[in-house]
Amino acid sequence: MHETILEVTLAVLAVRIANAIAPRVRLAAPILLVVFGIIASAIPQFGNLEFEPELVLAVLLPPLLFAASASMPTMDFRREFLPVGALAIFLVVITAVVLGFFLSWIIPDIEIWWGIALGAVLSPTDAAAVAIAKKAHLSGRLVSILEGESLLNDATALVLLRTATAAAVVSFSVWESIWDFASAAVLATIIGFIVGQVILHVRAGIRNPAVSTVWSFVAPFLAAVPSEQLGASGLVAAVVAGLVAGNGAVKYLNADQRVSDKQTWKAIEVVLEGLIFLVMGLQLRAIVSHVRHDHDSIRIAAVTAVLALAITLLVRALFLIPLLGFLDRYIQRGQQIKERYTQFRENLATDALQERRCEERLSAQGFARQRNRFVRFFADIDYYLSQPLGKNAGVILVWGGMRGAITLAAAQTLPTDAPHRSLLILIAFLVAAISLAVQGLTLPRVVAKYAPVSDPQRIQEQRDQVIREILVAGLPQEQREDFIAQMTLPRPSQADLDRREQAQYKRLLELRDSGEYDSEVLSATLAALDAQQIARRARAWGDE
Repeated sequence: MHETILEVTLAVLAVRIANAIAPRVRLAAPILLVVFGIIASAIPQFGNLEFEPELVLAVLLPPLLFAASASMPTMDFRREFLPVGALAIFLVVITAVVLGFFLSWIIPDIEIWWGIALGAVLSPTDAAAVAIAKKAHLSGRLVSILEGESLLNDATALVLLRTATAAAVVSFSVWESIWDFASAAVLATIIGFIVGQVILHVRAGIRNPAVSTVWSFVAPFLAAVPSEQLGASGLVAAVVAGLVAGNGAVKYLNADQRVSDKQTWKAIEVVLEGLIFLVMGLQLRAIVSHVRHDHDSIRIAAVTAVLALAITLLVRALFLIPLLGFLDRYIQRGQQIKERYTQFRENLATDALQERRCEERLSAQGFARQRNRFVRFFADIDYYLSQPLGKNAGVILVWGGMRGAITLAAAQTLPTDAPHRSLLILIAFLVAAISLAVQGLTLPRVVAKYAPVSDPQRIQEQRDQVIREILVAGLPQEQREDFIAQMTLPRPSQADLDRREQAQYKRLLELRDSGEYDSEVLSATLAALDAQQIARRARAWGDE
């Protein structure tokens, strides 16, 4: 018992040290933690540690995905759902199949289905790339795509791994597998949505921020565990629950709860993510020992890993070329629709009779709903046009497809009777380690060279406009112009301040739903409103 406590304490200290020195040595913390783990594995006390892969996949991964999805703006996820879905589903399947043929060719006695099983393990990208890219000041669409992909592709890979493993042992039906995958995704989405909504409503009635945050800890497991029991994807359920929780936080939670969530979950993310990479490094000695025991070649594993990683990057590049071309055509088509709609509205405005007829066909509510849909669609088109995905963006998306610790954890779920199991696990470890070392070390330079130039003036204009919208929210119409002109008002009462705060949050939600402003601008505004509310309440308590 005491040894376990000591080991956990040392692991958390290692995570803390790695995150502290990472900026000084200009290395990402995950890379340092893998190195720490490899060094520690040389110590006899730690070198023979055995870790159940379920520890990562069922205990550590659901809360990590929940936290990442809760912090990701739902608007960005919706806007980038097409490329995210293509990368997280179709690219994973294609990469796994290509790697399956390669692995069955280069390794004797490996049948195609076992090759596809390992290919599924090597296909998903790791969220570490997102963290490295953000520290390199990459923002906007590229981060949203990489982050969204890393949220969903783990689930795709695990389902494909399960399918390929079953096909290697028993009969296999393509259509049955497609149906199983689709039904698992739909069921997980439903469960995740329900759990997210229930947790939000429960927390809305809790005033203590600490107690409210504790309730959020159970959300990923309430979503993941029932989903797995019903044959669905627990990881997808955790992601959906996080998206629902993040999207509804402004509506159901107060400022103290949101700030408590942000700070607490950030600390949890650092610890859990660090432990995953530390565990990865700690397992190297045991993996190599198993390979030698099975009389397999470490040299073959190393060569295979290098070639497999090169193939994954090549397939990713070949997949992105037509995908980016399709997205460009979609945006151009949307721009044409916008121009025609604008012309239609101008013609309608000059013909009062025709405008009345349009309003008569639709109810006032229906007319407003249709208009809001067009406003959001055109806001999305403007957003895409402001951040086009050209060749430079493609380079970053290819190189940002890093593999990580989840690859190793998934590989360890291979059945014990799988041919050359230890060799396959070592290949997975080496692919992840090489990817972290090569891509992780060079990604900041790639971002610096190829990242699209942002438009600071556009962002500042959006911030100014959002601030104006928020400041006048809740004010009577006759006071708005004077307030904007002079920024002065009679000292309001406490009740007036409460009413204005509610109106400001409501207006912020309306601006978010319209899609007319970037998520980073809205997130910064929400943080400012929360800080303002907390400070005002602190002053009110002090006056009492």
